[in-house]
Amino acid sequence: MHVLHIEDNSIDALAFKRVLGHIYHYDFHLTHVSSLESAVYEAAQTTFDIAFLDLSLPDASGLESVRSLRQIAPELPIVILSGSKDPEITLQAVECGAQDYLVKGQIDESLILRTIRYALDRKRMELKLAHLSQYDSLTGLANRGLFYDRLRQAMLRAERRKHTIALLFVDLDFFKSINDDHGHHIGDLLLKEVAERLKANVRREDTVARMGGDEFTVILEQIQDQAAISVIAEKLLQSLSCPYEVNGHKLSITASIGIMPYDGRPGMTPEDLLRNSDTAMYKAKNSGRNHYYFVPEQARMFAPAFGKLREELPLALDRNEFFLVYQPQVDVKHRIFVGAEALLRWRHPALGLVDPSSFIPLLEESNKIHAVGEWVLRTAGRQWSAWQREGVVPESALLFINLFSRQIREGDITARVKAQLHKSGLNPAQIVFEVAESALLRRDESSRQTLRDLKAFGVGLAVDGFGTGFSALHYLKSFPLDCVKLDLSGISDLVENPTEKIITSSIVHLAQELNLQIIVEGVDTLEKVKLLQSYGCRLFQGNYFSPPLTVGSFPSECRRVALK
Repeated sequence: MHVLHIEDNSIDALAFKRVLGHIYHYDFHLTHVSSLESAVYEAAQTTFDIAFLDLSLPDASGLESVRSLRQIAPELPIVILSGSKDPEITLQAVECGAQDYLVKGQIDESLILRTIRYALDRKRMELKLAHLSQYDSLTGLANRGLFYDRLRQAMLRAERRKHTIALLFVDLDFFKSINDDHGHHIGDLLLKEVAERLKANVRREDTVARMGGDEFTVILEQIQDQAAISVIAEKLLQSLSCPYEVNGHKLSITASIGIMPYDGRPGMTPEDLLRNSDTAMYKAKNSGRNHYYFVPEQARMFAPAFGKLREELPLALDRNEFFLVYQPQVDVKHRIFVGAEALLRWRHPALGLVDPSSFIPLLEESNKIHAVGEWVLRTAGRQWSAWQREGVVPESALLFINLFSRQIREGDITARVKAQLHKSGLNPAQIVFEVAESALLRRDESSRQTLRDLKAFGVGLAVDGFGTGFSALHYLKSFPLDCVKLDLSGISDLVENPTEKIITSSIVHLAQELNLQIIVEGVDTLEKVKLLQSYGCRLFQGNYFSPPLTVGSFPSECRRVALK
């Protein structure tokens, strides 16, 4: 047993050595120092089993000595040696982290042996309790409390050293179905395997934590640039999507990752980083799952205001801060205007126009989601009816409106739609509801029935953002869809990249085989228009033709769109 003895009195040091020499049950290796400075140095160089500390040293006294020693060697059991019979100071030392205390002049072999045993047992129990309070009992990863502590320290280092860290929020896709199909025991075993894969794909200096359920976080330290973060995120997605063998069951699962880089910018809190990465994770899910998504630069700059956005978003409807813009759709073959998509926007009184990718996921979480959805339908329907009466848009033109995922999953959306269309005076045949591609992956029969009910009512149905999640292709035939909206907004090199061409043409061909109308959205160049025309596409929406237009500019601009 390696013993560190910290005592500046040579007589007391010799007496202590003699007592240890009379104990034959242990083979003691004694290291004696006479100052706290020397003790800290030795504790940093050598792993000791126990330390005996005199509270009165030439370079420190009292509780300062205990704190310093614990800081350099937090797992080292400490026994106080006190020359005073007054227990108050020694009890305070124990409260500061020492395991026991002895009074000088009253030490014999049996007492010191018993003290050593008690100190070791108490330290083991202290470390065990500390571990239980800081680490997840199932996976052994850092828990929420330790995660926040590690994130605060990482943010301080980033601020001092002017380097970048990144927070990754990892959420498993459709983990609930694993529990439902195989039971929670199998789900727990899968979570343990997920934890191991996360740890295996990051560095030792990074932190992996379990926040609860199937949610994990990763703190990446000293990151060079966004490309380096992307490499790690790709590795994590690839590793997590590999098949699992769990207690005889072959399981497959994917994950969605939201990423919030942090460059030491003052004013942000750990809660800001977590909130933003969580929001980005939902954006990744809405993009088709098995994706990662970076928090936009605008959101990073205004992260301290994000908490305020979350609080004020439910009030925005009552304050008339929401408004709609309309992006035209054209038939390039016949050079005519054929419809428009109504898009929700939020103008915050202090922050100005808020990026939809920032507030839409927050809106999906809020209890105002149904009220806002009804407001969009009612407002857009009334405006479209007015434009038809004024001759701005033809009777054949279609109005496309996005349905939030929760609108489909919760409540009687068909009854709500009927009520709002009745108020707006719009014919159901003139409405096309856009459903996020991720909704096709839910395997939720109630959602499918909701879409069937809407279709029976007479509205059209389109899958929005198609092509961002190729895994949804085989679900198309299970839904009563009229068209797909092929999203090109994230493909900058479509014309030059042979692989992107093959994937895009395959998606177009599949939709054509299923007799689904295709609307290409996110088109920003003439070259993309010509390429998609060669694949047989004729309906387009995108900034090449027109950006989203306000109510005031729509009547004059939409007439010129098709002539471009």
